[in-house]
Amino acid sequence: SLLVVGAHIFYAIGYDAARNAGRSLDVHLNVLDGTVPIITIDSPTTNSSFYGSDEITISASGTDNTGITSVSFFKDSDPNPIGFANSSPFAIRYRLSSIADEVQHVLYAKALDASRNEGQSSAVVIRVLDDQAPRVTLLSPTPFEAVANTLLVRAAASDNSIIERVEFTLDSQSIPAVRDTTAPYEASLN
Repeated sequence: SLLVVGAHIFYAIGYDAARNAGRSLDVHLNVLDGTVPIITIDSPTTNSSFYGSDEITISASGTDNTGITSVSFFKDSDPNPIGFANSSPFAIRYRLSSIADEVQHVLYAKALDASRNEGQSSAVVIRVLDDQAPRVTLLSPTPFEAVANTLLVRAAASDNSIIERVEFTLDSQSIPAVRDTTAPYEASLN
């Protein structure tokens, strides 16, 4: 292409049959860069799984006719970047504990060139697995409590996801009939 990015001088010359030439006035023009950067997330790959406590490297590579000046990394539909890289190799470290577990998340990158043209990568879908154990506190009975005929057992439980159930045990033996799936977690033993 004759029109490369940068400043140029354009003019026209007209010729008649006698080979006389006339020239127009110079027109100064600036050809802007209209080429959008091409960017691809290299790592992680689609369908990768990680634990919520992991810190992962998100890396991207790209091309542009004038060079890529910066890459921003995003997750899901959040318009705020989770990180930036201003030189190649374009990569960030990202701690997954800041996003929900047991869910698929979408990662993508946006690249800018010196002319502020922006290109966006295809989405990469990852799954973040839950690796945090629930916190369970036995509320009743209290330590060394004396019990007569009936024992009310109660527990509080919390987790970064949903509590599926709370099981009670006596002398290291699970009590099959004493499982509760809704808070408050409690049962009565005879």
